[in-house]
Amino acid sequence: MDERRLRLSFQSRFGRAKWLQPYTADTAAELARSGVRRLASSAPGFSADCLETVEELGVEIRDLFLQAGGENSRAFPASTTARRGCGCSRRWRVESWRMGLTGKDKIGG
Repeated sequence: MDERRLRLSFQSRFGRAKWLQPYTADTAAELARSGVRRLASSAPGFSADCLETVEELGVEIRDLFLQAGGENSRAFPASTTARRGCGCSRRWRVESWRMGLTGKDKIGG
């Protein structure tokens, strides 16, 4: 996938301390302001979605994206909750391996 179309960001934070960046909230708003009209988000690092993740990606991030000028935002369920998701997760791993990426690398951003 083209790096301009795939961004890695982190939605969870713990208190006021700096956390893994870039933050999903900032990234979603920045994308909308830059002219991106549709946003798809997922949390492939989770084996199952918890209520917090569903609410953050499906409501908070969607609202931030729309308020910043985006037109449509959709959060996809965890990669292991559906057969198609498992295939997508596998394709991400295979493509990362082909590109020579390790767990220390990030795609997009």
